[in-house]
Amino acid sequence: VVEAKGGDTDDLDTEIEQQERALAAMHRLGGEKLSSTGFSILDEVIDEISERIDRALTDFGAESLKPGFFGGIALAGLEATLVQLMGTEAGTQLTLTLTQGLEGDTTIEQNQAMFDVARGNLTLAEFIDRYGHRTVEEMELSRPRWREDPSYVQQVLGAYLDESVTAPGELHDRNAERCARSEKELPETLRQWGGSSLLEGVLVDLKDAQALLPYREAGKHYLMMGYETIRLGILELARRWDMGRDVFFLKWDELRTYEGTPDGLAGLIGARKTRWQSARRLDMAEVVDSEHLDILGLPKEYDDAQELAGEPVASGVATGIARIVHDPTQTADLRTDYILVCHSTDPGWTALFVHARAVIVEQGGILSHGAIVARDFGIPAVVCPDATRRIPDKANIRVDGNRGTITLLDE
Repeated sequence: VVEAKGGDTDDLDTEIEQQERALAAMHRLGGEKLSSTGFSILDEVIDEISERIDRALTDFGAESLKPGFFGGIALAGLEATLVQLMGTEAGTQLTLTLTQGLEGDTTIEQNQAMFDVARGNLTLAEFIDRYGHRTVEEMELSRPRWREDPSYVQQVLGAYLDESVTAPGELHDRNAERCARSEKELPETLRQWGGSSLLEGVLVDLKDAQALLPYREAGKHYLMMGYETIRLGILELARRWDMGRDVFFLKWDELRTYEGTPDGLAGLIGARKTRWQSARRLDMAEVVDSEHLDILGLPKEYDDAQELAGEPVASGVATGIARIVHDPTQTADLRTDYILVCHSTDPGWTALFVHARAVIVEQGGILSHGAIVARDFGIPAVVCPDATRRIPDKANIRVDGNRGTITLLDE
């Protein structure tokens, strides 16, 4: 990856493609292999799961993070230079334009595939074959994958049936054209701002960012393939022990001892489930401050400010009705032209962007999934901590993705 800095990514492409093929091969065999007679002994099943963890998380997972990491460094350098030269708003907007519509974005490919299913150009079975290893909140191993339960995919296909909806691939091509045009005009843009001498350094960061950033989503796509094989292994244990989702409340070392002490671990599982359910209701701080432990976990108090300040991650300005969404599977009353307000997003949320005028997330940055998809769809996006608590559901608001502000308007 270090050798890739400066634009030479051929070796990186080859290495990652080889790992992706190996992971995909393991993924294809993942389901049938464990249920075969060759894994009749418990320890053999657990050893196979351990091998899958090593292959997916240790070998591939660690390497898959590197391109995006260096791409993020290049992007930060590009933005810092342009902001210093042009100011925050103009510099940030140009940075976003120069890094949108990039090739190899698996999120766009998935969105286009879902669009094709809705329009009858691809079967649901073909979509599941390609993307069935994904799901909502997919980093939670206990969440069923779309291959197991495609009901959510079927639910959101309707968003793409509206004839006014532009195909994600077409939106991506438009963004690519804007990117190419801005890049072609870059020497003149820098000259107008008195920064012609910065061109060489800007181009180095730009080329690195454009080459490496798509690996963020591609790496996640293949990482989730490996993740599914791990889940399949755990589910095989659950099947043999007839314990369903409770298996995910066991610790790793308890898997080898469960058959001998199921009654003893049953109480621990119950206690862990109760603690897990309680923890989900806590209002936890992103940073634990040892000087303020007395307020840790307590709900925050907010003022009645009409304008909230956040971080702009997709340019544009939009006005609409805010809809607070905590679970993308529970969105039957969203309708259209809403402003999506949520904690964060992953590929399972993408269909909700189709009819949204803007997006507000509580966590993330310029490289987060929500920011990338918002730019692909051409709608403004802002990162604003605690937005789901500070913005009332169905409030009339304005989102300024250029300045990073959210204004609560009079009804």
